[in-house]
Amino acid sequence: MHITYSSIPVRELCECGSTSIRKLGATNATLLQQALADLQAAENLAELPPLYDVAVMEGTSVVIELSEAGIRILATMRTFEPASTIQAMRIEKVDL
Repeated sequence: MHITYSSIPVRELCECGSTSIRKLGATNATLLQQALADLQAAENLAELPPLYDVAVMEGTSVVIELSEAGIRILATMRTFEPASTIQAMRIEKVDL
């Protein structure tokens, strides 16, 4: 899955280890990095491992919860092409 970010602070939280550790703690920062790696490896939400609770909200909005940590990833989904199963995700917010 292709991942983009809604803002520079969200991108820094997701991609900068020191920022995520400072804001989420070391354990939660590691779990977030693992979740992002799983999202990048998956072609679509159906391929995510069962440890994630995925809820489709209004339209293309989704909430992905890491059940063991209480971390929520709020995102907007889109498909690259009408006939494609490969999706793109824009992460809007990450919170505890």
